[in-house]
Amino acid sequence: MKPLSADGATFVSRLRWDSKLFELPPAPVGKRGRPRKYGKHSISLIRRAAAPQGWQSLTYRCCGAEVTRQTKSSPATTMVTGGEICVVIVRFDDGNWAAYFGTGSSMTEREILQTAADRWAIRERFRTVKEIWRAGGQQIRTLWSSIGRWKLNNWLVTLIELESWELPSDELVDRSDRSSDGPDYSQSHADRRRRLMRKMPENQ
Repeated sequence: MKPLSADGATFVSRLRWDSKLFELPPAPVGKRGRPRKYGKHSISLIRRAAAPQGWQSLTYRCCGAEVTRQTKSSPATTMVTGGEICVVIVRFDDGNWAAYFGTGSSMTEREILQTAADRWAIRERFRTVKEIWRAGGQQIRTLWSSIGRWKLNNWLVTLIELESWELPSDELVDRSDRSSDGPDYSQSHADRRRRLMRKMPENQ
């Protein structure tokens, strides 16, 4: 990450709760030698998230919808990127929190959170293709077969999502054999695929 950051690349990612962060280094005043890269004092994300001060409401796009959550941000330095980052802590409705960072000095809190949310959507897509459609598990022998298999799985995911996009949840989810699931259980791609599989024999 350091070489790419030095070349001007911008990174956005999630931070662990125990990430090793430091304050900004003090400005050098009449001192010889190379200036400090990191501050003397470390930053605890747990303490920052627990502190009642500094929270503000922020509306941003997450999973295709506008959401409003409590956030706080602060500059920091880390050895991971080799310089300054912007740390954004988000507090969710259930009281939990998550921390994200962006390396671009001009990035706003909203841009960091929306970029992280977009990355999560890509991650969920890969998880769906690999876990539900078993991409990578098929026995194939050539590179072009592998490329074709991957494209076919992605098209199947897209077509099933499109076919059931406007259907209500009670039509998509069949939890009759799972009494532990509540009525508000959100539907997944596996539910959408099972619904289509149930419909196929009826149309034959």
